[in-house]
Amino acid sequence: MTGPPGIRALSMSAIALFLIATPITGVDATETTAESALAAPAGDLAQAYLWTEYMLETVLPYAEKDRVDPLHVGSETITRKDVAGQRRLYKKRNKIYREAMLERGKAFLAGTYRAEATESCARVGSFWMSLVHAGMVSEIKIDQQSADATLTIDIKREGSHSIEAAVVESSIAISEEIAEYYSVGESKGVKIIVQPDVRVLGRWHEWAYPPTREDILDCRVELIPIGLKESAQAPQPHADEKPATGVRPAISQSDIQPGVPISHTIFVETPIDDSSSRIVIDPRKLQGLAVEKSLHTMCELAALAAKRGFAYYRTDENVRLPDGRSSFRIFFYDSPPEGLTVAGTWVYERPRMDADPTELVIGTQDYLDFCRILRNRRLSPE
Repeated sequence: MTGPPGIRALSMSAIALFLIATPITGVDATETTAESALAAPAGDLAQAYLWTEYMLETVLPYAEKDRVDPLHVGSETITRKDVAGQRRLYKKRNKIYREAMLERGKAFLAGTYRAEATESCARVGSFWMSLVHAGMVSEIKIDQQSADATLTIDIKREGSHSIEAAVVESSIAISEEIAEYYSVGESKGVKIIVQPDVRVLGRWHEWAYPPTREDILDCRVELIPIGLKESAQAPQPHADEKPATGVRPAISQSDIQPGVPISHTIFVETPIDDSSSRIVIDPRKLQGLAVEKSLHTMCELAALAAKRGFAYYRTDENVRLPDGRSSFRIFFYDSPPEGLTVAGTWVYERPRMDADPTELVIGTQDYLDFCRILRNRRLSPE
């Protein structure tokens, strides 16, 4: 973690009560269990993990060496003689959180992004969000190692600023270095939508000039892969046109290491080469009817193809593993291979009734649009 530890520790009361007392479970953190960590909202679990990392790396070493004794951090009072016990406690919590994060999986968000912020982001007390709104950020790079991530903010003519983050499922929690709270991002297809966590207002003293609830709720930062700049602004194709095949990659192929598993929201991907991967999924862990499970899986595969930067994909080599999980291979394409039937095009084409499912190539953007319609329908009132 970066930042001056003395200032951070002395001003921690704005957020520490929430993060220490009830980081993810709604009860005292000493009662945190693997079960509660697995059941917690993804963004809350990521925040709790970041808090234990900060306590272990910054606050406790500071408390051990600094002249301030005791040191008041949020709802806790730490003395030099308590440091060893606190370190054991936070190591235990950290281990529980990390194991839960790894079991739940994480999206692969590494890449280089441009950022756009709404006007209210200038007033929410976030250093990097205010820079984005001011047009001072040239790019944001996310480096990810398993569930741990770092955002490097490239500030125009001023160098860079790094922020710690953590990824759980499709959520990313980002440490707000200045304002002492966290923002939470959600992977939406190829974009990441980030917003401050409004719950910080319950711990932000009036004398510290908190932002308004309206500004926090209205603040929204979009992280858009650099390669999507042109295509994101392109007009939608007409009904008699097929979409362009150049779905821009959210991650570089150099970030893909063959043979190294990558955990995603509902499956584990092991890249085989630049254009195919092996997918392993446990259908028993998915909720809903069989058709709902299939649709959920297909939507996640479309999102994966978009992140890889391919306009089409198909699945093949399906096998049932002895432990009940399913395994198959996904192939990615820039354009449809000859001899295969394209499913889901802008021009309606009646597919062959005898078509082999493994010979169907799916249009990435078409399926993402279809999944978006399904989500909107599910969320809309009857």
